[in-house]
Amino acid sequence: MMSFRLSPSLIAIRAVLGEFFGRRTLLSGAVLTALAAWGGSHLPVQGTARVATVGVLLATAGTVSTIAWTWVLSGRWHDMALLPVQIKDLTRAVYVVSMFVALIEAIVPAATFIAISLSASEVHILSLIFLGLGTAPVILLLWSATFFYHRLMAGVIIIAIVVATEREGPTYGATIAFISATLCIAVGFEVGSDKIRTSGKRVVGTYYLAFGELLGSPATQINSLVLVTAGIAINLSLQRHGSFWLIGFALAVSNTPLNSYFSRNPTTWLVLRTCPRTWVFYAQFACQLSVCHAVCATIVTLAPGWSATRTPVNLVAAFFAAVVAAVVATTMEMFYPLTNWKSEREVLRHPRKYVPGVAAFIAASCSWLISSAF
Repeated sequence: MMSFRLSPSLIAIRAVLGEFFGRRTLLSGAVLTALAAWGGSHLPVQGTARVATVGVLLATAGTVSTIAWTWVLSGRWHDMALLPVQIKDLTRAVYVVSMFVALIEAIVPAATFIAISLSASEVHILSLIFLGLGTAPVILLLWSATFFYHRLMAGVIIIAIVVATEREGPTYGATIAFISATLCIAVGFEVGSDKIRTSGKRVVGTYYLAFGELLGSPATQINSLVLVTAGIAINLSLQRHGSFWLIGFALAVSNTPLNSYFSRNPTTWLVLRTCPRTWVFYAQFACQLSVCHAVCATIVTLAPGWSATRTPVNLVAAFFAAVVAAVVATTMEMFYPLTNWKSEREVLRHPRKYVPGVAAFIAASCSWLISSAF
């Protein structure tokens, strides 16, 4: 009977694939693509090729950053390093898998939205897809390279990709990106750190959990910045179409690192369970989360400029939505935290991350209906 032995590279790829791929990943990608198709055909969005390129790059960066911060720079990477494979093979596997994860969760939904809303050509869409695929390993190297000069090299490459895309078009940027990705996979630039990165550093005291997470975690700061930027882009587009209602705040309050704080920090959750009057701590967390969401939602709502008839109503709706999103997120974390996970990324990609944003949109819709009645 013949037996087949997998090569070390294939063993590494299968091991890393097991960390990220499953029915939930495919279902999440399918749902996002369907929502992108619906949004592209129904939402009054205007844009240019430049805006489309930025959207693909931001979507790819957001997805790959979660792999870097919550998996490579965590204890899970050290556990994977104990497998009977060379670290180079494991690193190459991470680069390859990051491309496929970005393709399913970010690039395909973004390309679908762009193809439908902007009626982009097939060549342009393919260029954007290859741009995202090629950029994924470079972004992973930028965030999680073992050596500083590798991070510096990745930063220079990303700048070159952006400049080439801006000046010559996405085809040239995609070419540079794909050559760089091939180089990362072929050489196997090392990623990971001897220092295991932990999320949510307590920089302002034990009682300021949400504020401490926002001020102490670069991943949360970057995620917040990306969400606020995307929300502003949506509101600006809606304003150009003369829309009275601005819904960009729904993205600003869908801040999963903050909304899933206790699921990502199970030790803190266990400590709170043993404390008397646990509800007081959750109430404090909800208030802090409301402030964070309200600030982001206000920035997004005010970005299109002041309108005496539109802005006050939207500000009230955004504030109400921020409070509702914070209460819903805190309630889920208090009674239904996610505790059965292998890596923090599973928490960040769980489908329930959309619940606070949906609740915020429903709350804002009720506010708009009440205001229109008067």
